[in-house]
Formats: sequence, C-alpha cells, structure tokens
Amino acid sequence: MAKSAPSTWIVVADRQHARLLEATKTAHGRCHLELHSELKSSWEEKEHARPSPLGAKGEHSYASVGHEAEERVHRFVGEIEEWLGGQSRERRIGSMSVYCPAPLLGEIRRRWNKELQAKTETHELNIAHLPIAELAGHQAIRALVENGSPAG
Repeated sequence: MAKSAPSTWIVVADRQHARLLEATKTAHGRCHLELHSELKSSWEEKEHARPSPLGAKGEHSYASVGHEAEERVHRFVGEIEEWLGGQSRERRIGSMSVYCPAPLLGEIRRRWNKELQAKTETHELNIAHLPIAELAGHQAIRALVENGSPAG
C-alpha cells in the first residue's frame, strides 16, 4: 500500500476573507492545493447606523468613525481565531502556515491564543486574492510544500 504524501496546511487571509487549504506534492512534483474551508467577515456595512450630529445632544458623536478599519480587522482576527481553532481540532491539524497582509498579521500575533499561535507560522504576504491555481504556483507556497519552509 503506497503511503500518501504528507499534507501541509495553509491559510491565506485578507481583511474580509480567509481560506484553509491543504497542500500536497503530486507524483510529478507539483504543488496541489485543495480548499477545505472558507470564512468571510461578518462585518456589515450599515449606512443607516452611522453617527448623526443630530443625535449627539451636545456631545461628539464621531469618535468611532476614524477607527472603523481597525475595529473591522480586530473583529475579523477574532473570527479567524475561532474558525481556525475549530478547523484544526476537526481536521487534527498539527501545524499550519498563515499568509496575510501586515495589519492582519500584527493583530493575529497580538490576539490569538497560545494554543493556536503554537501551531501556526505566520508570514507577511498578501496573496489571499489569488485563485487556487495561482496560489499553487506562487513561489512561497511551492517552497513551503517542497522544502517545508517558505521562500523569502
């Protein structure tokens, strides 16, 4: 019975989406990615919920307007943490590599629990927008699957 190639678990995320991918090396030496789960931010744009100067009653009602982008990242990182915790238990994932842009990366390193941080290797790389076929051909992903460590 032939032994299957070991899997490498990869997460690609941006401010609104995250995908959990299983990477394997094919018999021909190519990287194959399989999508196992996706997460979309639950943040909803609500024009009608914006602060109104009429509702301020003499107080400043715009305090949170400038921090909306930060709050969105903060909340989504929490959603990713909960989602990945469940996925890693369900799929018995021992380790995974997370690729995301800098603002998300900083929040991940600050917020994630120790259990999840212990099984993740984080990388500043904004590739979540790429289709799976392009991800499989990306230098960092290929290097991770071939060598067990990312390029760069």
